[in-house]
Parts: sequence; structure tokens; C-alpha cells
Amino acid sequence: MSPYSLATWQGRTIVQFFILISTLTTVRLWYTTVYMPKLDARKYSDRADYLKKAVAKRRRKLRDLAIEYGGGKCQRCGYKKSKRALSFHHKDPSKKDFGLSARGLTRSWEKTKEELDKCILVCANCHMEIHDQIEKAKQKPL
Repeated sequence: MSPYSLATWQGRTIVQFFILISTLTTVRLWYTTVYMPKLDARKYSDRADYLKKAVAKRRRKLRDLAIEYGGGKCQRCGYKKSKRALSFHHKDPSKKDFGLSARGLTRSWEKTKEELDKCILVCANCHMEIHDQIEKAKQKPL
């Protein structure tokens, strides 16, 4: 019988060959489960939740970038304790293309920067004072 016949494989029988393959497969499966964690174990049913989290993460990232781009503190009083208390006020509302808080942070960073150039970064208190001054100016008869 030749060394390359179907009955033998390098001097081993077919049965020994299949036992060897089975053992190697078992070892490989054990190794991958122990030493190689699953990179993406999501299911289709988890997709909606994953996308919500991914969008929220991107919006937080863009908001942090926008705050840094705006100076990182209130342009009127210098407040910088809480990023949540900072917002953008359009200097000229007629030139406003989109609201930054109303689905604005889903746009590209370049478009967001163009809109930020039309704004000033202010804290919540200063923002309300600005709007109160605008309202009082509208109510005053000339």
C-alpha cells in the first residue's frame, strides 16, 4: 500500500486521522472560547438599543466638541462648572439654519461648526437673561 492511499495517512489509519482532527477541533474551540472573547455578540433584536446608545454617544461627543469650540465657559459670566448648564445662543436668529439642540448634533461636525460660528456659548442663567432682554425690548413702545 502506498503512503498516499486512502486507507493510511502518514502511517496512520483513517480512524486515527479522524480522532486527531476531532481532538484538534475540540482544542481550537476551547482555545477560542477561553482566550478569544466574542467581539460582537449582538443579536438582531438588540440592534435598536445599540443604535440608540451609539447615537447618544455621538451626540455627547459632538456636544463636548462644540462646548470646547465655543470656549468651554459662559462668554458673559465665565461659568464652567457643569457642561449641562451651558447652551448656545444665536446672535442673529434670522441667520439660524438649524437648532443645535433640536436634532442638530446629528449633522456633520463641519456643518455644526458653521452653525456654532453664529452663536455664543452661555450658561442657562445668562441665556434666560438674554431672552428676557429681547422680550422687554420687543414690548417697549417706541
